[in-house]
Amino acid sequence: MLDEWIAYRGHQVRSQYLFVRHGRRVSLGTIEHVVKRVAQAAGLSTTVSPHRLRHTLATQAINRGMSLEAIAALLGHRSLTMTLVYARIADKTVHRQYLSVCDELDALYAEAVLGEEQQ
Repeated sequence: MLDEWIAYRGHQVRSQYLFVRHGRRVSLGTIEHVVKRVAQAAGLSTTVSPHRLRHTLATQAINRGMSLEAIAALLGHRSLTMTLVYARIADKTVHRQYLSVCDELDALYAEAVLGEEQQ
């Protein structure tokens, strides 16, 4: 998607910043406004912000097996301590998914036992 955006904005815009308008960096306020507007248009009821999207990216990356070191580099963290926040989030996610699978297995087991009793 980044490649598509850079191709869309054209090579005539030479900047170290991803989002520019009239050759200048777009302000954080503008980005926050655009993100909120897109979230509303998508029908999202929760509060969406650029920072929340950053958290989502990091959490998804760790849940999919990306190393903490790579996530730290991606997010520009100077210390792994900051990145460990996402490891705790991932642990909670793994725990919830584990419990969910256990519930499903318990339900299947109960169903099988009930089926045997009725025979």
